[in-house]
Parts: sequence; structure tokens; C-alpha cells
Amino acid sequence: MEKKPAIAVFAIVIVVVLALVVLAKFRPKTQKPAETTKQEQSDAQEIKTVLSSFPPGFPAEANIQNVQSHKYTPVGSVMGQSSIQYTSKKSFKDNVKIFQDYLTSNGFAVDIKTEKNDTAFYFAKKGADNLIVNISSKGNGATIDITYLKK
Repeated sequence: MEKKPAIAVFAIVIVVVLALVVLAKFRPKTQKPAETTKQEQSDAQEIKTVLSSFPPGFPAEANIQNVQSHKYTPVGSVMGQSSIQYTSKKSFKDNVKIFQDYLTSNGFAVDIKTEKNDTAFYFAKKGADNLIVNISSKGNGATIDITYLKK
């Protein structure tokens, strides 16, 4: 007769566990808007910092999205490397023209140039500085990947 209470307790425990699992799965998720805003502000500041180290007139789009960037400057040095990758809303062809025009009009000598249907790559120099531009078609837009080495 002791099996009936043990089975009842076991059944109640199973029902409670299942109820908790269902509640956890379907509970509305809340976001902390203040933290999201701080992160967005931090990302925007990082983008500005990285872009500020690129040459004057650099043709970065406003409000770029899906950004990965970094900047490295050795301590006590004027040399530095900055890289940025972002998704452009402009077409692949538009971006190719924009960056070709920028390189030409700003005195960069393009040492390596590779252009295909959906990718374009430019390795350009101006004095001792290097600028590497890689543009890849992505749907109606493009992925832009740029590295600038200031020597």
C-alpha cells in the first residue's frame, strides 16, 4: 500500500516540472532597453573612432550596419592599422565605382586590382600608406571590407 502515495508524489513532481518547463518556454522575453542603447552608443563610437583613422574624405556610408571594426596603434607610434567590415545598402556596382573614384581622386596608386562579376579587390598605396578594399556582392547590396595601414 505504500506504493500508491509514492506514485502520487512522483506524478505531482512530474506535473510541476512540466508546468515549469512550459511556463519558461512560453514566457515573454523582456529586453533591457537601457543596456541596448548603451551598446548601440558604444558601437557607434567605436565606428567613429575607427573611421577617423582612415584618410580624409573616405567614402564610408552613413548609418552602416553589421559592422565589425578594429584599430591598432602601437604605443608611442604614429603608425597604425584600422579595419572595418560592413554591409552596404548600395549595390555592388555602385560601391565599385565609389571606391574606384575615391582611390583615383585622392592620389592612391592601385598596385593590385582584381574585378570579377561579384567581387572587387584593390590594393592601393599613397606614399608609405596602404589601403586594401574588398567588395563582395551580397543580395541587392554589398559587403565592404577595408583595411588601412598608416606608416
